[in-house]
Amino acid sequence: MTTIISVRIIQMAITIVTLIPGCCFGQTAPTRRNNASIAYDPVKKVVLVYGGSAHTRGAIPMRDSAIWEWNGITWNKRTIAPSLRADHGFAYDIKNQRILIAGGAFSYNATKSIEYDDTWAFQNQQWSKVTSNKILKRFHGAFTYAQNQNSFILFSGYTPETNELLKGVWALSRNNWIHINTQNEPPARFLNSVFYDPKNDAIILIGGADLDNKPFHEMWMLKENKWTVLNENVPALIMNSHGATAMGETGNYVIVHSSFDTNTCETWIWDGAQKSWKKVKGPHPRPRNNTSIVYDDARKCVVMFGGETGVNSTNEVWELPGGQSGWIKRF
Repeated sequence: MTTIISVRIIQMAITIVTLIPGCCFGQTAPTRRNNASIAYDPVKKVVLVYGGSAHTRGAIPMRDSAIWEWNGITWNKRTIAPSLRADHGFAYDIKNQRILIAGGAFSYNATKSIEYDDTWAFQNQQWSKVTSNKILKRFHGAFTYAQNQNSFILFSGYTPETNELLKGVWALSRNNWIHINTQNEPPARFLNSVFYDPKNDAIILIGGADLDNKPFHEMWMLKENKWTVLNENVPALIMNSHGATAMGETGNYVIVHSSFDTNTCETWIWDGAQKSWKKVKGPHPRPRNNTSIVYDDARKCVVMFGGETGVNSTNEVWELPGGQSGWIKRF
């Protein structure tokens, strides 16, 4: 009798562990996922990965709320975030040496979800809610950290409260969200990317879609509070739900267009000096949706993580070296 009871207790404990959001005991790498957030920590010289969805079409929620570090060889778990979420803001604040998380949503299933309007910081091995006014609940917004401006930048997104797309630029400065008035502002959108260009001290916006899922194909630059169009026809670019963008070396911008729906995976690089696009030849990962990429400045390569490959998501890591001879699988 004692043995039977003990076995049942163990079975119950295992069941409880698998149901606790954020449980990731015994893991040595991030779980398979798509739509993860990715950032680069120049202090520790590692790539950071957090959040996402286990499977978009299956609406399977994530159970891994850890923030993971990739050093080019192995994964390391840095900390457990306060909550599970996807489609959120995620960046590394270089000046204050802290990780920032804002907004996003968590889906319990295909019909039930919770949206967030909070902002969190991980600093000195502790999490704390940033003392600031809240942003409007949103997901599929675009966030980046502007180093020279020491600001966490937010543009666009979708809010379920009013079922509309958002526009406008917001900056988290001194732990307070401030609306930035800009000229010639792009139309409202979601599923777009923004990233910081340190060479030009500018914010770059690429792609996105409207509420009818009609894609925007242009690339914008925000400099000194004024928007200008850099390019009106980004190659192979559809909604950013099927691709990813990142700041590359020496002012170049990298776009990965990957979709298992159309069985394509392409990489394009924008040459800022020549103002032209170059298609990368060589090996590529298998097609996937909702992948994530970031530039690793220490190792001079673009790092790709995760994505939805059809039946399942993946936790593969691929890298594109500075020589652009093709992608190399690392994990």
